[in-house]
Amino acid sequence: MKKILLFSLICLMANAYVSAQCTPNKIYQDSTFGVYPRPYDPVVYPKGGIEKSACIGKPYKYILTAKVPDSITVTQFGFPLSLKMDSIKLDPKNPKTVQGLPVGMTFGCNPPNCVFGAKTLGCLYLYGTATSANAAADYDLKLEMTAYVNSALGALSQKVTFPDATLAPGKYTLKLLPANGTACFVSDAKDKNENIVHIGASPNPTNDLTTISFYALEQDKFDFVVTDMTGKIVYQENRSVEAGINSIDFDASNLSAGVYMYFLGNNKGKATNRLVVNR
Repeated sequence: MKKILLFSLICLMANAYVSAQCTPNKIYQDSTFGVYPRPYDPVVYPKGGIEKSACIGKPYKYILTAKVPDSITVTQFGFPLSLKMDSIKLDPKNPKTVQGLPVGMTFGCNPPNCVFGAKTLGCLYLYGTATSANAAADYDLKLEMTAYVNSALGALSQKVTFPDATLAPGKYTLKLLPANGTACFVSDAKDKNENIVHIGASPNPTNDLTTISFYALEQDKFDFVVTDMTGKIVYQENRSVEAGINSIDFDASNLSAGVYMYFLGNNKGKATNRLVVNR
């Protein structure tokens, strides 16, 4: 019994770590479909937009909350038509999903796969350290996502951009200040990631092969390590990765059923996440 309780506690701690990158703001629980705060618009949402500025060379993090309704209403041939929502999805492997970010910054989601189901509240976080390759300027951001709905004709999907002139007018503008700027928001040191951002496994859970995908901010040698929940190393290798999107195919077929942690990093820091092996 003690072992079962300890195992359950470890699983809860692992879940807490994975989802700690952002927490949706429950103030938007009863809001309509959209991303909050709403885009800035001088008439519609004068208090909207990204109010925290970033500085070149300093870690930054900003959280947006996503609300997905149970259904949406569209107009067809002049008549309102109610469609049952299934989910909203962003592609975490595609850095263009959030367009306009300064070099050195990227995004992540909670849930980590960036799939927000109907009647759920999730979050999207913009984070990283803008490099000196950027100019101090205003960066207009745009989100690209796919909406999935169920209709009498079956499942339908539609690409959606946000902000949008009709869906959500306005702008998400990230103000990037010089390195010596005094009005910038600096995230807590524990959120700073020097080299690897957005690491995840798919499929997860798995019983054999899974793909570890991640976005590297630099070309370098990285250690890839998998441990059990006691910290015992069950797999380790050193890999060369390129700046940008990378992946590692990992064979978990020789592992016992349970929860494992995988790490990727070098002497500048590491990124970690959880892997569940089923049998």
